[in-house]
Amino acid sequence: MPVEPQRFLDSLASPSAANRPHPALLYALFTAAVYVLNNDIKPFPGARAIPSKYRKPEVSLYSSLKDLGSSFHDRAKSEMEQGILAADRFEELARACAGMTRYLVLMGKPVEASMLPICRLAVACGLHRIDSIDFATSTPGLSTTGPLGTTSGPGEAGTQFVAENEKFRPKLVVVPPVNDRMTLWERIETFWAIKALDWGIGLLYGWPVGLAESEVSTVWPKSYDAFIFVSIAMTLLSCFLP
Repeated sequence: MPVEPQRFLDSLASPSAANRPHPALLYALFTAAVYVLNNDIKPFPGARAIPSKYRKPEVSLYSSLKDLGSSFHDRAKSEMEQGILAADRFEELARACAGMTRYLVLMGKPVEASMLPICRLAVACGLHRIDSIDFATSTPGLSTTGPLGTTSGPGEAGTQFVAENEKFRPKLVVVPPVNDRMTLWERIETFWAIKALDWGIGLLYGWPVGLAESEVSTVWPKSYDAFIFVSIAMTLLSCFLP
């Protein structure tokens, strides 16, 4: 569940509920946290640290939470289903769904994991068609995803219809436009977290993948610092090159 630590933690204090993380994402993170603590899993290399201004609690809550992993998961799933029905923050729902899927696989519940709509959410959000990290040239809702442009059309607020060409069908994108490089990085990371789960489930159990590689044009992920550096460099070059 890729998140930029400082922005995520700052958003928890937002006075507007719409600007705070979706409950499904919060409960999916709680589920993952309990699993990590119960299994003494160390941070992976390159993981972004929590900013120093956020202090750890003086009293650990672990003893009270260690048996609540499945309860947190059930609440996350319920919140995700309500979020889908309400068309509420699909990008965060995709991230939460990825976390829930991984949890179920680790708990030895592959059939239940395969029932979660991680690939459908990724496609609905256009995460599989982000083929550039050049923020300046990204199209609304995602990056330059192959189709020639966007056209307006009927649908829910914040949705977009992408124009048709020889290779791509019209696509409905249910996320708002990318408004900064951090959001673009999170979308790319979210997609590859989902696709890694898709591949992993297929390899482990011999099942077909949920999203064919022929449908994917998203760029490979980079560390946050490398992504920001390259993205800014590409934007600057585009200002000077024809």
